[in-house]
Amino acid sequence: HNTTLTVLNLENNSISTGGCCAIAGALTHHPTLTHLRLSGNVCGSQVGTAMGHMLLTNSSITKLDVAHCSFSNSGAAVFSEALQANRTLLSLDLSGNLITQEMGLRLVSTLIRLRGESPLTQLVLLQNDIDP
Repeated sequence: HNTTLTVLNLENNSISTGGCCAIAGALTHHPTLTHLRLSGNVCGSQVGTAMGHMLLTNSSITKLDVAHCSFSNSGAAVFSEALQANRTLLSLDLSGNLITQEMGLRLVSTLIRLRGESPLTQLVLLQNDIDP
């Protein structure tokens, strides 16, 4: 493992689903990375699932930006599960995906249920399929 990398910005690099999933797998137990930005890569729902699973075991990431990565409720559902287990994530940007109002409410309800157990202070759901 690289023990010096703390920020990895791969925004808008046309990274495929396979590439994004490989990144998630590689970061499952990465000890020093605190910020990961993958926004603007058309990753799909598999990547939402892979990133959510990564958050279940990663204990260093504090900021994850997966905005505009083309994943839907199935990918976002794993984030809801991960928020219950992860104790380091402070900021999660899910903007511009295909998340519905129901899933947005599920994510928010998870945080309300945790009542201070989750360190998450910022959840961004702008530009999804959430009705105004």
